[in-house]
Amino acid sequence: MADEGIYVRREQKKLRQLRYSKEASFEKYIREMVQIITPRMRQEGDANSSISAEALSIADSIILDLFQDVVKEARKLVVSAKRRTLMACDIQCAVLMCLRGEVARHAVSEAQKAVFSYVEKARRR
Repeated sequence: MADEGIYVRREQKKLRQLRYSKEASFEKYIREMVQIITPRMRQEGDANSSISAEALSIADSIILDLFQDVVKEARKLVVSAKRRTLMACDIQCAVLMCLRGEVARHAVSEAQKAVFSYVEKARRR
């Protein structure tokens, strides 16, 4: 009898966790970038430099859409190559397909810097 209560509580806990699962959001990182940019803007004379909730929501949805597009393209590349592992070169090609011109080149160069720094930190461990 007591064992059944334990299992019921476990199931209820799992259901609560599923119910409150968060949706992916980049709002935290957008706010961090605004905080980085704000002191520079204040030095240039713009005292009112913040982001509204509506603008934050719009920027978040744009980033989520772009993220989903990149993931779809990367998945297509992995499937077409008949592999099961997503690699950095797949993401790089997907970014080049989704973005154009200078934005794509800048995104790829920043991503390469991030991958190199990650590899260096992993080697030090």
